[in-house]
Amino acid sequence: MFFNGDPERKGRCPAGDRHNAQGFVFYLPHDAPGAGLPDWRFCDKCFGMFFNGHATNKGRCPSGGAHNAQGFLFFLPHDVPATAGQPGWRFCDKCFGMFFNGDPANKGRCTAGGAHNAQGFLFVLPHRLFPNPKIAIRAILSGQRFIEVKGSGFEPNQRVLLNCQFRLSPSGTFGQASPRTASSDAAGGFVDRFPLNSDISFAKVGAFDFGSGATTDASIES
Repeated sequence: MFFNGDPERKGRCPAGDRHNAQGFVFYLPHDAPGAGLPDWRFCDKCFGMFFNGHATNKGRCPSGGAHNAQGFLFFLPHDVPATAGQPGWRFCDKCFGMFFNGDPANKGRCTAGGAHNAQGFLFVLPHRLFPNPKIAIRAILSGQRFIEVKGSGFEPNQRVLLNCQFRLSPSGTFGQASPRTASSDAAGGFVDRFPLNSDISFAKVGAFDFGSGATTDASIES
């Protein structure tokens, strides 16, 4: 389990390189006593979720040494009906991380060596549906010129980071517009525009959904 809310940083994965997000978008209770087991924290070195309830043992971090607690105080639900979220999440007593134990043949990679080792409570973590953000773009080249970006399927009422690369016409020179931040509406949609100072023959826009951590892109060429 790792934090995917930074478009540039994905932490350090025990299997090597950075984490790779898949599956549900989890919304975990925090700063809410009674919602579940306390003392779960975010590690600002590996971006993973770890158990911080031991006075002297902070587990093993993929970035080296022990985990380092930052941010919210999470209270994670356990031993509740599976309808409350996704079951199968467990505590590993080797690295102190939260890992998915729902595959009998795959227990992931533990920083302490080998596979994770499940102990303790049976956690059921609340989540939204799979993220499905999409964008469509078009170039408006008459009057006040711009690249229009229409988004759908984003997390409702969240920020969306937009980046745009383009190729000028007729010189063929590549450029990059200043990043923009849009806001999705209650239905997960938005419309935004990149202003243009010159004609273009190609454009590519990338979008990062701060709500789900998912990315998508679209391109046009004339």
